Amino acid sequence: MIRYGGRSATLEMILGNAGLGIRFNEHMEGDGETVFRHACKLGLEGIVSKRRDSTYRSA
Repeated sequence: MIRYGGRSATLEMILGNAGLGIRFNEHMEGDGETVFRHACKLGLEGIVSKRRDSTYRSA
């Protein structure tokens, strides 16, 4: 089980080498609908979100 801090650091390391088209952004807190609207205005293709207090379980 990996907690948020570990997930975030691992993801940032992996995406640091991903090249164009995908990037890691720092944690944001807020209303999901508002974040989504801003992403659309910026022309982003999508966002990925997860509850901060949840745990990661691989499929």
